Amino acid sequence: RILVGPETQIPPGPKVMKIGLPLLKVDEAKVRTAAAEWQSRFADLPRPLVGMLIGGPTNPFVFNADVTRRILAIAEQVAAEGGTPYLTTSPRTPAEFTEELRSKLPSAARLLEWRRGAADNPYHALLGLADSFVVTGESISMLIEVAKLRRPLAIFPLPMSRLGALDQLRRNAARWLYQPDGQNQRDQLRAGIRRVAGTLYLLPHTRDFLAVHKTLIEQGLAVTAGGAIPPPSGELNSDLPRVVARIHELVDRLEPSSD
Repeated sequence: RILVGPETQIPPGPKVMKIGLPLLKVDEAKVRTAAAEWQSRFADLPRPLVGMLIGGPTNPFVFNADVTRRILAIAEQVAAEGGTPYLTTSPRTPAEFTEELRSKLPSAARLLEWRRGAADNPYHALLGLADSFVVTGESISMLIEVAKLRRPLAIFPLPMSRLGALDQLRRNAARWLYQPDGQNQRDQLRAGIRRVAGTLYLLPHTRDFLAVHKTLIEQGLAVTAGGAIPPPSGELNSDLPRVVARIHELVDRLEPSSD
């Protein structure tokens, strides 16, 4: 049996179970503890405190001069409105990207560069204390963490290389092709195309980041970065009970009968 979230494009079938969002568990106790420890250190920072969580280049996305410019523009806007942009990087953030940010950020901004083994990392404290978040779109884990904490979330869209943009067309096609089948003519046509593509080994399963963005935005859990970041308006439905029920069903089938 295969369990897949919106980021994984795979043909539908009786052994495939699609869920709305990845089953990522947020350690809320750790977030509360970190928030309490950092409360006094954040107390003097002007509000709103906007957590800007930055990942790194991941196929098909690139980190280029345009990304730097737009990250800086958001930070400058937050600062101009009297708030504090608080940026944290990740293991995948290019060092030269971090250094350019450091040299050009407004004085009101704070920048925490990720370092392996560093004990003084405010990431979990930010999850508990920031008023809103801007998260780069390639980091599904950070997007889901913020969404599951029901915090105002903006997805920062990343540019693609030329090859990456072409590859995204393949991912878009797979997203359309691997939708669950229905009974109308369009669904039957799609199923026929899928059978032919499978026979020819075209459009194998793939990872589609934009499908996660689409799911979060359509469910009212996020917006696209660049404007106001409202509180989430949609319900955060958990697929965990449905997954657990399915596992119990499969286990029951495997257990020998008592007769």
